[in-house]
Amino acid sequence: MKLNLLFIFFLIISPFSSNAQEVLESSPLPIVVINTQGQNIPDDPRIQARMGIITNEDGNRNLLSDPFNEYDGRISIEIRGSSSQLFPKKGYGLETQMPDGSNRNVSLLGMPKENDWILHGPFSDKSLLRNHIAFSLGAKLSQYVPRTRLVELILNEDYQGVYILMEKIKRDNDRVDIQKLSPTTTSADSISGGYIIKLDKGTGSGGFQGWHSQSGSFFQYDYPDSEDINAAQQAYIQSYVDSMEEALFSPFYQDTETGYRKYLDEESFIDYILLNELSRNVDGYRLSTFFHKERGGKLKAGPIWDYNLAFGNANYCAGGGTFGWALNFNQICPGDGANINNYWDRLLTDPAFGETLGERWSELRNGSFHEDSIMALIDNFQLQMDDAVERNFNRWPVLGTWIWPNVEVAGSYQGEIEYLKDWIMDRLDWMDQNMPLISKQVVGVYSRPSISVFPNPFENEVTLNVTSTISDELILEVLDLRGKLVRELEIVRESGFTLLYQWDGKSSNGTDPGSGIYLYRLRKGDILIENGKLIRK
Repeated sequence: MKLNLLFIFFLIISPFSSNAQEVLESSPLPIVVINTQGQNIPDDPRIQARMGIITNEDGNRNLLSDPFNEYDGRISIEIRGSSSQLFPKKGYGLETQMPDGSNRNVSLLGMPKENDWILHGPFSDKSLLRNHIAFSLGAKLSQYVPRTRLVELILNEDYQGVYILMEKIKRDNDRVDIQKLSPTTTSADSISGGYIIKLDKGTGSGGFQGWHSQSGSFFQYDYPDSEDINAAQQAYIQSYVDSMEEALFSPFYQDTETGYRKYLDEESFIDYILLNELSRNVDGYRLSTFFHKERGGKLKAGPIWDYNLAFGNANYCAGGGTFGWALNFNQICPGDGANINNYWDRLLTDPAFGETLGERWSELRNGSFHEDSIMALIDNFQLQMDDAVERNFNRWPVLGTWIWPNVEVAGSYQGEIEYLKDWIMDRLDWMDQNMPLISKQVVGVYSRPSISVFPNPFENEVTLNVTSTISDELILEVLDLRGKLVRELEIVRESGFTLLYQWDGKSSNGTDPGSGIYLYRLRKGDILIENGKLIRK
């Protein structure tokens, strides 16, 4: 989907005015004031600026005339985000600095000391709260989640509205608590941990640097980033992910000693699934999807990131529906270009994994995912913002206006909140009724066949694993680049819903067509299910 083009099209044909004269004198929220001395803030590189923060934790309102009492000093700042950059209300990445420009680790609004921060400016999310809700719910789960605080922002004496000040995902004792890796670290023990990798668009710091795993997933280096990660570290994390994939897609993947649990932290993956499904995050599993690995530990899912299009705020790929699974994205939007990899479907074919997931859902529904808890959370956030909401929408008068990719267009802020609450209640109800299908009849829900290939490239033999409930109707073929059939493959081994195929590099008449690029094609009758490339060395 050409989402950026859709943004541009909408902004051209549907302009709206903003009220740049909105004045902030006092707020129930902390006030962030940034002055760039007349400089425009670019996407990259960061520019120098000054920032002050006013907060009175005793319950009194924060006055713009108050002295800066939380922070007063130098920062560097840039615009952040991908598609969201085309909105007039920008998001920013910033670094707190010493007068000489070096890092200045500080505690902001009760969050642990660090120097890298994000100012997220909700725009199409007219509740202003979707990211704040998701991160607050995620904080109750098994892994670190960036902390967040609601604030109001003034930039160069221009009121900008309600923002969310939040921690940037990075390696730190109080953030992603993994070991530090330097460019000179190469010993076998030391390089076994200290990694953050992600599935994402090719934008942001570090660009599009990473590698294709054996299953075809493109992982980007986040920590160490592409400039600092050395060859030994790259080789280790790539090999570890490949080993995890081989175990996950092997016929014996359910084995507790040799299967995927040897490499993958089950608890973190379960919690990640449940939050993505509760919010029906249309970007979940495929964009802004982070993983991390401690030294000597297993690969963990998370931290979570980017939920502004979740909770019924996406009118494409069924993102607005309260029914169905976000994990079915590939089936709903097969031509999107940023599909979900097949780890998640594969995990959910393991009855033990599904049962544990169902038990965890029940546990959370009696706690932080209980409808009363979530509704109280939203009510509390509304109470915190108070009159800041009116100022925000005076500055950005979008209530009653469709902004990409809204599902609901309410004429008032309270209408937006009621839609959000009703959506969450309906979603909880649907998941309660259908959660047994995940834990006990998984393949009935995830019925679309999926395929994984390893090793790829290969020398003499390649294995193709298909997960499906319709094995007797599937046809798996190898073709040359001209589309000529080389070989129709037969099932070598079948284990539950896993079908194992192997190609020995020979054509149907027993001859060896040689090295090069081949295509595989999985189909059901004339319906193409999936295709891809095989590279023979």
